[in-house]
Amino acid sequence: MSFEQSGPPDRRIDWLDYARFICALAVVFFHYLSRGRRDYIPLVPDYGWVEEIARYGYLGVDFFFIVSGFVIMMSVGERKPSEFAAARILRLYPAYLFALVLTGIILALLQDPRFPVTLTQWLVNLTMVSTLVGVRAVDGVYWTLALEVVFYAAVCLLLLAGLRNRLEQCAVVWLGLQLIVRIFDYHIPLFDQYYMLFCAGCLLYFGCTRGWTVPRIAATALSLGMNIEDAIRRARQTVEATGEEALDPLVLAVIITSFFLAFIVLSRARLSLPYAKTIGSVTYPLYLIHQYLGYLLIGFLAHYVRPGIAIVLTVMAMIASALFIAQVVEQQPRAFWRRCSELAVIPLRWFEQAAVRIGPQWLFGHLKKA
Repeated sequence: MSFEQSGPPDRRIDWLDYARFICALAVVFFHYLSRGRRDYIPLVPDYGWVEEIARYGYLGVDFFFIVSGFVIMMSVGERKPSEFAAARILRLYPAYLFALVLTGIILALLQDPRFPVTLTQWLVNLTMVSTLVGVRAVDGVYWTLALEVVFYAAVCLLLLAGLRNRLEQCAVVWLGLQLIVRIFDYHIPLFDQYYMLFCAGCLLYFGCTRGWTVPRIAATALSLGMNIEDAIRRARQTVEATGEEALDPLVLAVIITSFFLAFIVLSRARLSLPYAKTIGSVTYPLYLIHQYLGYLLIGFLAHYVRPGIAIVLTVMAMIASALFIAQVVEQQPRAFWRRCSELAVIPLRWFEQAAVRIGPQWLFGHLKKA
């Protein structure tokens, strides 16, 4: 998911904080009323049309990836690569570390066979990229973090290479390579499936902030078509793998299109919405803790109250817990976390110094002299 705030304090986008929270709730209800009901919490009955709507909630993750592309392009600014990396660590790691510790302890104590956890698995999960090395995530939602980290690393490498002022061109080249990968049905990290959503966010940012020229409209339209096709393909693959009832391709297309239109239309509006900062701060922690712990809590409460009430109580508990993480874990010791993030990127600063001499600008300067 995007786990980015909607921007620096002076560039916050209030509607984006609200949209992220709504999409986080969509993912929550997808897990509680659809995917989780089938696989983990059988006590929850079929809620008919409510479940039919909830089945599309997983697309909230697609929106988060678009947000990541958009917000990262907005937040790069004049930051050095090490400053960019430190900001990303500061944004993601405190809440993640707390969620990982909390979830790991609870799962280890309960020893539920549905949610196995080992010390080695937990330690590998500290990297946030466990799924990339074939290690099961401690909580099911963590798979998205690996994609976020890879995207951040790619942007950081572009900054190291001196391409700060060429990020839009890089996004267009990225789109073209993704199209080639899609045509030939290759599966290459950074160039297929969910990474097309990150690219879409980048393209939307440049269009919304620099103006909609014909090339930008064309690139964004191509990205929209590719992402609609990919959403339909992923839904079809899920049906083949699980035997679930097929999702409506038209509905998928409408939802993905609405994500693009939201940025195009609302980015031009300077909406000032109440409690946007607080609502935005809750989204990431809510996403991190809601799945496995939510399944366990619903299963426990459903023995004492009606399943519907158990779900409502669990959602309220998850939101309250997310608010605690945002305020107490992330914000209050923020100076400590900032210092930790700065220490973590010290090795990157060495590469920065080398990049000053070996980057494209240095090379092109010497070629011009020759």
